Parts: sequence; structure tokens; C-alpha cells
Amino acid sequence: MTVSSTVASTENEEKGKIFFEDVTFETMPEKIAVFDYGFLDTLDALGVEGVVGVAQDSRLPSHLESYAYDDYTNVGTLKSPLLEDLAELDPDVIFISGRQSTFYEELKEIAPVVFVGTTSEDYWNTFLASVDVATKMFGKEAEAEKYLAKFDTF
Repeated sequence: MTVSSTVASTENEEKGKIFFEDVTFETMPEKIAVFDYGFLDTLDALGVEGVVGVAQDSRLPSHLESYAYDDYTNVGTLKSPLLEDLAELDPDVIFISGRQSTFYEELKEIAPVVFVGTTSEDYWNTFLASVDVATKMFGKEAEAEKYLAKFDTF
């Protein structure tokens, strides 16, 4: 399965334009590291199992505080990944968003990286694209349909 990031590239003050590559997986990732709390929320809502690493040194939203416990490895903050700890964790995939884009090349040396961030210019469609990534990668079509239906009520 080949997965595309939610955007093709992003601008970074420090490194300029960063282009995200499509990632091909031979099997479904079993060990997941997540830096984007919105995507962590989506994985949680869809019932995806296998999250092993979370950016715990930043403030997790209250409904995701269960990811702050020892069952999950701390992989840094939203702005500064702990690269050595992440490498030791040996994840099958790393999900990032804009704040971690500076570290894209370093993270790719550890595991395949998928950018799942949203943009302010096209928030809804990039959010839907991130849900689509999770849906396809983890076979959660029915769960995604139910999850997205909640947004139709607003």
C-alpha cells in the first residue's frame, strides 16, 4: 500500500520548502509513533492499535491523557523529537505535522514518515485526507464513516 501525505510540501523558516515523499508499506504498520495530536485523536477514535510512541513532553489534550503513561514511549515534544529514543523504539511508521517538518530527513532515517498535518488554507480537506490515511492504512472504513458522521451534525 502506498500512502501520500496530506500535503505535498510545506514551508519551513529554517529549511525552506520541504517536500514529502509517498511511502509504500508491504504490511500494515504495527508500531506507530505519533507527533500530531489531531492525528492521534483520529487513530484513537478509529480504534487503531499499535501506538507505541507519543510526544508526551508537550501538553496532551485531556481526552488523550491516557497516552501520557508508561505504556507509551515519550518521543519528545511537538517541536523537538527525541531522535535517539525514537530510533531505539524502532517504529514501523512515524506520523508528523508542521512542527516536526524541520526534522523530516532525520526522522526518515529512523522509519517511514507520513505527514498528516492540516493547513489553515484548506483545513477541512486536509483533515479529511488525514482521516483517509488512517482509514486506508489500518482498514478502518466502517469506523471512519461513523467518526465523520459526527461532524455532519454541526
